[in-house]
Amino acid sequence: AGFFTRLGRLIKEKAKSDVDKLFSGFSKTRENLSVVDELLTYWNLADTDRVLDDLEEALLVSDFGPKISFRIVDTLRDQIRDGKLKSGTEIKASLKRCILELLTTKGSKTELQLGFRKPAVIMIVGVNGGGKTTSLGKTCLQI
Repeated sequence: AGFFTRLGRLIKEKAKSDVDKLFSGFSKTRENLSVVDELLTYWNLADTDRVLDDLEEALLVSDFGPKISFRIVDTLRDQIRDGKLKSGTEIKASLKRCILELLTTKGSKTELQLGFRKPAVIMIVGVNGGGKTTSLGKTCLQI
């Protein structure tokens, strides 16, 4: 019984460590995205290009990926240019809408196609410290 008790304790400690790492990844993302509040609070039309560049960088650092980050910022840039967004508050609301739309809209090329056979194997490749585990954890929590 002592072996199984130790094994159970070890598994429990490992699971707690993994959960702590996952949530520390969330806090890093939250910190990276908190820059957005600061950028948009004092936004004015003259600073548009600089603010959008900084916003793009904040999205990239927060694991949004280049294509998505560029698409979001380009959408915001177009809306500002067309006069649809005139304040930092409006830009922030539009940013939230863009992200929500990306997360809820199924596209033909962005949807994961697993085929007819289940279970499927998905291989994730990346450099050490690149955020593979954190990104997978975030994805699994959204399912």
